[in-house]
Amino acid sequence: MDQETLRRFWPVARGCARFLLDFLVIDSDGVPQTVPSTSPENRFLHHGMPASMTRSSAMDRALVRDVLLLTGELAALCEPGDPIAEEATAMAARIPGPRVGPEGTIAEWGEEHLQEEPHHRHVSHLFPWFPGAEDPGAHAAAVAATLDARGDDSTGWSLAWKIALRARLGDGEAVGRLLALVLRPAADEGEHAQRGGFYPNLFAAHPPFQIDGNLGFLGAFVEALLQSHHPGRIDLLPALPPGLDEGVVTGLVARPGITVDLEWRGRRPRRLVLRAKTPSAAGTYTVVHAGAARTVSLPVEVPVVVTFSDEG
Repeated sequence: MDQETLRRFWPVARGCARFLLDFLVIDSDGVPQTVPSTSPENRFLHHGMPASMTRSSAMDRALVRDVLLLTGELAALCEPGDPIAEEATAMAARIPGPRVGPEGTIAEWGEEHLQEEPHHRHVSHLFPWFPGAEDPGAHAAAVAATLDARGDDSTGWSLAWKIALRARLGDGEAVGRLLALVLRPAADEGEHAQRGGFYPNLFAAHPPFQIDGNLGFLGAFVEALLQSHHPGRIDLLPALPPGLDEGVVTGLVARPGITVDLEWRGRRPRRLVLRAKTPSAAGTYTVVHAGAARTVSLPVEVPVVVTFSDEG
């Protein structure tokens, strides 16, 4: 964003950080906690009974940490030395990151709990990897195990989240499995009435319909073709599903405002056209496919064509 836009957002971020700093509770070990805390629409078993209230759910920790870090970053540009921002940056460093549970999955709550619904449709505790920008890195196996444990099938919007997460893991095979579930005919009755799929008018299913399933599906599918959540880097075909060995896509937009036209054959890029839409989007970028990288310099509003050989 340009400086003017950043300054508009600065007081909003500062206000959010101030609220969170007041809301956090420091436990006896000096660890910041959110109390009370939930994990969206999900429950666990407590003495055999369903419960939802706990402390410091994984999603809480990830969201709070991101807001506090963002506030510090904005302050450096808009209000250096702001005391709220300095406190936010220091507090963010004290918030625990993702925790892997005894089953090798990402722990959803701050404490160990027995799942009431192991195949629950929400995967909110995987926020750091989508829509967050964390590199799966050391947590890749745990994120994949979490998705495996939840299962593929679900409602329209849930399938979209799972596609996006599998794309961030670079798992094209899993993306393909999930795409098949999205594109199947929907069922309104019987045991399949609550599953995802498309109605004849192409609305995403889960009665009566889920427009977030449609919009989310498109956004998730784009993640399989193009990723740009790492600043200064554009990844091409990071999770291409089976059956799409060749194709053309035009009009995609990479961060921070770069239009992308891409043609591929044999599952490899062949021709790429990049155009920076604004002065703040111009600059030097690293374009990556299958571990091979090249540097591209983009002026403002001037298309830059990149071609690839058979070797990439």
